Amino acid sequence: MKSKILLFFGLIITSFGYSQSTLSAGDIAIIQYNADGNPEIIKFLALTTIESGTTINFTDNGWITTGTPAFRTNEGVHTWTAATKVNCGDVVTMSIPNGSFNLGSAGDQIFAYQGTLASPTFIFGINNQSAGVWQTSATTARNSGLPAALTNGMNAVAIQEVDNVIYSGSLTGSRATILSNICNKANWNSGTTATSSNTANQNFTSTFNSTATYTTSWDVGPNDYFTAVIDGNYTEAGTISICNCTVNATRTLTVTGTITVENDITNNGTIQVNSGGSIVQIEPTGTNTGTDYNVDRTTTNLLSEHQYTYWSSPLTSSTLNEVTTNADYYYSFATGSQSWASASNATVMTPGIGYISNGPTDGAFPGTYTANFSGSAFNNGNVTIALGYNADADTDNDWNLIGNPYPSAISANTFLMDNAATLGGTIYFWTHNTDASYTVNYSQNDYAMWNAMGGTAAVTGGTVPTGNIASGQGFFAQAIASGNATFTNSMRIVGSNTNFYRTASTSSKQTVSTDKKKKKKKKAKKRNRIWLNLTNAQSFSQTLIGFAKDATNGVDHKYDGKRLTGSATTNFYSIINAEPYGIQGLPKLKKKKRIPLGYTTSNTGDFTMSIANVEGEKLKKFKVILLDKVLNVRHNLKNADYTFTNEIAGTYDDRFILILKKKKKRKKADDEDDEENHDDKQNVISFYKDNQVIVKSNKIIQTVSVYNIFGHLIRTNDTKGKEVRTFIDKTKKLNLLIVKIRLTSGVIITKKIVVK
Repeated sequence: MKSKILLFFGLIITSFGYSQSTLSAGDIAIIQYNADGNPEIIKFLALTTIESGTTINFTDNGWITTGTPAFRTNEGVHTWTAATKVNCGDVVTMSIPNGSFNLGSAGDQIFAYQGTLASPTFIFGINNQSAGVWQTSATTARNSGLPAALTNGMNAVAIQEVDNVIYSGSLTGSRATILSNICNKANWNSGTTATSSNTANQNFTSTFNSTATYTTSWDVGPNDYFTAVIDGNYTEAGTISICNCTVNATRTLTVTGTITVENDITNNGTIQVNSGGSIVQIEPTGTNTGTDYNVDRTTTNLLSEHQYTYWSSPLTSSTLNEVTTNADYYYSFATGSQSWASASNATVMTPGIGYISNGPTDGAFPGTYTANFSGSAFNNGNVTIALGYNADADTDNDWNLIGNPYPSAISANTFLMDNAATLGGTIYFWTHNTDASYTVNYSQNDYAMWNAMGGTAAVTGGTVPTGNIASGQGFFAQAIASGNATFTNSMRIVGSNTNFYRTASTSSKQTVSTDKKKKKKKKAKKRNRIWLNLTNAQSFSQTLIGFAKDATNGVDHKYDGKRLTGSATTNFYSIINAEPYGIQGLPKLKKKKRIPLGYTTSNTGDFTMSIANVEGEKLKKFKVILLDKVLNVRHNLKNADYTFTNEIAGTYDDRFILILKKKKKRKKADDEDDEENHDDKQNVISFYKDNQVIVKSNKIIQTVSVYNIFGHLIRTNDTKGKEVRTFIDKTKKLNLLIVKIRLTSGVIITKKIVVK
């Protein structure tokens, strides 16, 4: 990003389509079939929403469980395709034409699945061969074993043998309760004896769209309803899932946890989503009626009103007045000119676009404030924005300020993968961890980074992004081609909506953002990654280096994130093709890897390079060696931090190399790391005597700098001559000194002296 994006602060202060639904076991339940009819009839209940165009296969092939499990052959398959969207709770009647398959009047089975006969994903199974049991295996065309992917009583049922059968159990309760009832053979009109041979296309007189109502309590339990009706003031602090939600007039639904709604929200009252709460909608065609929708987002701790927050509206129609009514400054980002454009509190916030404002003039700071988005419905479904892209050689002309448009968090990984053709693989979060005044610029240190390799913090002890983008969060991303970026419901996630963007912790250790509700996690094999910090008294910068089997040594948009080097006082990075990267992905780690490191700084004095975190079993077994080419020092960062002195502000891309190598005894130094002028080195001697470092040369010496083993500058002597003496206080108990000798010819020579 060009420095003008951030230097601006100093100036002012001075197309996706819907795909078919992928279903799993229990997402539909067969509730009737007539084997004697012509055509034969099968009815099933949708227990989830099924998108238009979705296909489900039905077969009367039995399942062989002996040997290699597989379907029997020579029976039929009928493929049903959803002509329109099927809502959860709908009953689908399906006619089986002659030739597809014929249900046996002496018992048979039906399996619903997606995929192929050779590789099926089972959804439901029903068996009416024998006395309400599944057979051990399919030995004839009329019997069947039960696939391991299905469970009798849960998503499969075996009933009494009968030609025609219909479910006659309860139609009320939760989705799970109804499914359990359907899978109970006692709730079918066949019961334990054959009582039905009706060939008619029987209709259910009751709807499966069972309703749970909250007044002062839930009438049928707190979760998994087809339709939830809020008829009292209700707060959801946990996690529930429903097909449809209705809020009655004068009633308020408050969400501090997460509500997942598959389809529609009918809001005749008030819906209040508190900061950190989420409403996740599944179906992109779900409608949201009414207008009294409210989403609160609380900022992190701001040091003053001068600090900016990056916003994006979760509602269909918002203005910056909903962010704060009385900020001094509001801005959008003009992609064409790559500059900030002045806005006002009346500016309409386009969904999917990012905006910024500073804190309210009447706020109490240090402190937080809460934006209240209100007056229109939740955004749902696809939100597409046009990207700014300049087709020139300057990639720094292609930045876009965009934002999460939903009242729930989204997965950054899914967002970037789905938009990989037009967006680079790294996003940048503004974290406002440093203050600014009307005469001081903000620092690009305040951008935390994230891509598929991981994230970096923006301040010492700061939170590392995990890849969840909170509701209302604006962020920068780089266009790599002309076109659009699209947000979709498939990116939305349950919970993980509290990281908006957090202030730093007081700890100096690496911290990783986690949602408190996700205490239990599956144990996964961690990738090999290392985070390095560069700090001094005035600045902080962090870089991440990781390894992935599909990464290369070149630039990979998925894994490599450019370091933004605009107005930051210090920038720390690895180097790819002479360019700075805050995150670098490399191929699978083998025996040894050399990675050039660089930094820019406007500061002088002591700097410390340290390991913030090491992850991955392989990398934990490697040495992490920092090669300081100026001092010719190899330092193991796993043993201690490395402190060195930066004498002149500037850019240093040739001083440090990170060497990762397997732990083993080192027989001799690598010749490839010694880049000194050997002829001059042989003509320079240095030694310690009488509390002095004495350097003699056959050429004129310009300066002598003496460091300890950690790279800390002890003393500099700029007396010119062929012999230079530098006083060193032995009371400091130094046992090894590093002497950097600069000749007037420009040659730099380093020597090591053992102090006895």
